[in-house]
Amino acid sequence: MPGEWYQAIDRKIEELKHKLLPRDVKEYQLDKLRSIARRVDEFAPGDPLCRDYQQLIESMVAELPGAPLPHDRNKFHICSVGAMVSHLKKAHHLVNEGEYLGLWLVFGLILGGVVGLLIGSTPPAAGAGLAIGTVIGMILDARAKREGRVI
Repeated sequence: MPGEWYQAIDRKIEELKHKLLPRDVKEYQLDKLRSIARRVDEFAPGDPLCRDYQQLIESMVAELPGAPLPHDRNKFHICSVGAMVSHLKKAHHLVNEGEYLGLWLVFGLILGGVVGLLIGSTPPAAGAGLAIGTVIGMILDARAKREGRVI
């Protein structure tokens, strides 16, 4: 159940999505910021860094009505989103949506290419590796979503 803090931030982000230009909504990653805020709110009672991130998110949301931001603030905003995602991944074992699919597509393609070189039939083996990687990635993404580990 989302806390009061998250509900307030969610309302502010929703208002910003209607006030800002679509390119600003995309540039400032408002949907990602909303997801991060939900997870930060969830972990804040037991994690001091997540409590600090709550304050950071509040200040980021407060300055967005003045978009477009100056270059240094824009860079700070984007880096802060990245730092929060990194913390959620490392400390709380969360993943981005579709993260496993992308990773396993690459693994499958590489493995299929190597097997193809060894057996002398690269295109079919690479295609098979790509298909296997896709299936594995989709399964792992579905499991992460089912377990509630998606940011």
